[in-house]
Amino acid sequence: MQKSTAILLFFLSLLVACRQNDLVNSIVIEEDEPIVLVVNSFKGKVSDENGAPVSGATVVLYQHQTTTDAQGIFKFTNVEAPKGNALISVAKPGYFVGSAMCGSGSGAKNFTKIKMLKKGQAKTFEAAAGGNLQWPDGSKISIKPNSLKLADGQDYNGPVNVFARWLDPSDNQLGENMPGALMARDDKGNEKVLATYGMMTFEMENLQGQKLELKNGQDAELEMPIPEALRNTAPAEIPLWYFDLEQERWLLKGACKQSGTVYICKVPTSGYWNCDIPLEPVCLSGTIFQNDSTPAFYTKVIVEDLTDNFIYFGYTNLDGFFCGSVPKGAPLRIRIEDLCGNVLYTQDIGPFATNTDLPDIYLPNTLNVYLVHVSGQMLDCAGQPVALGQIAVEYPGKIRLFPLNAPGVFDFEMALNCIEYPELQITGYDLTRFKATPLQLHSDTSAVALGVLSACLDPEDYLILQVDADTLKVAPTRFYKKENVTSNWMVLEALTIGGNFVLDLRQYNGIGTYSVNAIFNVNNLAPVPDYLNLNSASPNISINISADDGAYITGTISGTALDLLGQTHTLNGNFKIKKEL
Repeated sequence: MQKSTAILLFFLSLLVACRQNDLVNSIVIEEDEPIVLVVNSFKGKVSDENGAPVSGATVVLYQHQTTTDAQGIFKFTNVEAPKGNALISVAKPGYFVGSAMCGSGSGAKNFTKIKMLKKGQAKTFEAAAGGNLQWPDGSKISIKPNSLKLADGQDYNGPVNVFARWLDPSDNQLGENMPGALMARDDKGNEKVLATYGMMTFEMENLQGQKLELKNGQDAELEMPIPEALRNTAPAEIPLWYFDLEQERWLLKGACKQSGTVYICKVPTSGYWNCDIPLEPVCLSGTIFQNDSTPAFYTKVIVEDLTDNFIYFGYTNLDGFFCGSVPKGAPLRIRIEDLCGNVLYTQDIGPFATNTDLPDIYLPNTLNVYLVHVSGQMLDCAGQPVALGQIAVEYPGKIRLFPLNAPGVFDFEMALNCIEYPELQITGYDLTRFKATPLQLHSDTSAVALGVLSACLDPEDYLILQVDADTLKVAPTRFYKKENVTSNWMVLEALTIGGNFVLDLRQYNGIGTYSVNAIFNVNNLAPVPDYLNLNSASPNISINISADDGAYITGTISGTALDLLGQTHTLNGNFKIKKEL
């Protein structure tokens, strides 16, 4: 294996491919080999090189398409995608096409980040005369005279705009900026991983923005700089690879020759080109947990090759699982970082001769926090400021409530542990009229400016409880199983800034009536809204569960409860409680 200081690979490239028990949804027979499809979900964040979200971009996954929202977020829920790994590509005018290889396994909830490179300022030449173009980073493109055509095949001899980017193979951000992953297929159809010595992309357009291409039989000459750190190990001739969106791989397309401090490559088309050494891959997988045994989801995983300084990185899925290709027979070091860049775990591993699943990794506790600023306005259906309201921020394992700062105004900072990924679901509630705003989604550490929200919707989940003559309406809600107990103990909660309503079913068995092992209490937490503190237990309370589809538990409650003074109150109500994230 030749020594290199820069190989990068998106580390989730073979997520769940290491697992053999995925449920196959369907198989598509094609000329080459069958595509096995499984149903799973994907979400991700699209940003530019500076981390700013890219909104309105077109996102394509297999045969599915969507667009990014104002925060650069996209989602595909319960869709068919190729098993093992699936390419997600993103396009928007003014950017080169971005893409990432994301894990794909039956029922999995996968995550990725995609960076899009801005095209920047074009360099211009006349097609009839040809052009020799150079960029400040030392990269060059040479186009022969009369060698271009329009998309319809007609010859083109007018002005040409050329957009190009060279990607430094020694840059530790290469894996985020490059397309897909460094997965390849050679001319014999064998799967490889690549050690890169340089990468370049270019596109050509006329002044009206129409795409231009090289005529059949013509080529362009690319010059890619070889960074100083790689020059001692750079081979005189190196394989040349082209990134094919349809094949979702780098494909072998020839070779480049070293000339001093650059590689010179002849290419027949625009797009991404790569000078790489192919290596034999094995699959490395594992599952990461927080110190409380909950999955460390969407956590960055970095794997370095200690022999050749190869670097692979990516993110765990919602179950804390990762899997990717690493060089066969190489000593490795795995490093896990939180959202704030703190190293939580590091360990030397390998070398591995075959596919390997690591023992479960448990992260130490960390008190590092970051702040997410949330702001906006909340109006009622008449367009008036909501007087008594709350903002509910829900993320895996937690619901946090924030009162309005003033009528119709919310502005607060929410502290999150650096190990907690901000997969936030935000809803505003008008507590007087019991109305909700549309759900707002946010999935990064940037500020959340929600603008004006209208609270006009009936809440999808709720507890409506009549206490004597008073009717109380409460949302949001959650249900979850009590941890660290041997019984099937189910907890159902409804929450407001004024208090929480808790129903414990200590022997939960689904649909049915519970007149034993049932406990209900109301905890008054703040002056507004003001609730009675109530406590009751079976047989004074009876719960009837009429439906449980795994996402919601629906039912009724009836009986009596005591307040703090020992006075008895009559209870009657109904509920639809949502499963905790």
